[in-house]
Amino acid sequence: MEFIELVELLREIADTAPKVPLGSKVMIDKKELIKTLDEIENTMPEEFRRAQWIVEEKQRILDDAIKQADSYKRENMEVLREKIENHDIVVEAKERAEEIRAAAEADAQILRAGARDYAEEVLKNIDEEIQKRKMELLNGINERVASTIGSIDDHFNNTSTTLRENLKELKKVVPQE
Repeated sequence: MEFIELVELLREIADTAPKVPLGSKVMIDKKELIKTLDEIENTMPEEFRRAQWIVEEKQRILDDAIKQADSYKRENMEVLREKIENHDIVVEAKERAEEIRAAAEADAQILRAGARDYAEEVLKNIDEEIQKRKMELLNGINERVASTIGSIDDHFNNTSTTLRENLKELKKVVPQE
């Protein structure tokens, strides 16, 4: 039998097989099914087998090519990475980066020293201003105290003088016995 005839026979076996109750399934004689499938397999045209082999071989070749391409890619990336790492521009860039870092640290040190000096100067000026204001305040207090003491002394002296004068007048008015 030809391949197509065997496929049609297989369809006929399925169509004429007794149905299983309450469903769309059928019961097929296992021996008859296997015999027909074996015949189909044996009569399958050589072109189908070759086509299947070609498809399988193509897939194997593609898989190998992809693996090899990935391997080459990894190797090339590593070589490229090493070349870039050792390239004069990269080496020079690293040296320049180190110079910039060192200069930045030196600038930062200078800025810190300048900030410290500025803070010391500001604190010194504030301290001098506080001392100046303290002396002005103490001098003002001393002047007020001296003025107040002078006023009190004048008041006591005036009161004493008035009392003495009153005492003299009293002695004149009231004779002594």
